[in-house]
Amino acid sequence: IETGDCLDGTGGTGGTGGSGGEGGRVDDGLILFYAFDEGSGSTVTDQSDVLPKLDLTIADPGNVTWSTDHLAINTATALSTTGGAAKVVARAQSSGELTVEAWITPANATQAGPSRIISMSTDPQLRNFMLGQEASTYAVRFRADGESDWDNGSPTIFTTTETATVALTHVVHTHSASGAETLYVDGVENETFTRTGGLSQWDSSYPIVVANEGTNDRAWLGELHLIAVYDRALSAAEVEQNFAVGP
Repeated sequence: IETGDCLDGTGGTGGTGGSGGEGGRVDDGLILFYAFDEGSGSTVTDQSDVLPKLDLTIADPGNVTWSTDHLAINTATALSTTGGAAKVVARAQSSGELTVEAWITPANATQAGPSRIISMSTDPQLRNFMLGQEASTYAVRFRADGESDWDNGSPTIFTTTETATVALTHVVHTHSASGAETLYVDGVENETFTRTGGLSQWDSSYPIVVANEGTNDRAWLGELHLIAVYDRALSAAEVEQNFAVGP
């Protein structure tokens, strides 16, 4: 566990200003939060309150365009942490759970690979988890002990077709300690799956990579409005609450 890791179960506000109560974003268990509101530069700040902070560095700043409330990925680049995301692994292994949330606007409904929205991985074959886009669907890979091809998080779970459109969209994947997984799109349950096995094989040396793999061969293009990671499985009501608040 990296120095500064906090394992007391307390989450942060993620810089949202909400306490997680009615009317605000849920913050209980929040361990990563990217608001993409820096407006300029080559760094996206981890605004969670859980140390150590895992800021993202934009490999090719000329390939992106900043707005006041989002970051547009125009041409292939990678946003990644420096070193592994050990705090994510420590928290997920402690709880046996994880939630990955994204507010995005895809550039098109044809990019595939799957193209990576967010991944904790070292290359296209080795990962702990991934949320991506496969043409008109959203895709999830999640590494669990004992799974076939477990090192890549297979099998890949997809939303129903035509869920990935060129529109601002809220996508959430939850994994509970029981192995139950749910994919939500715009606050509504879209797909469920049961994945057996724990998280003991997760690798804390893997970085967080956004909009690509570190190998620069799984590019995702579009607008990034918000990405959050929790060390627990949000309930359906909490997912709906975050959707209602918006990006």
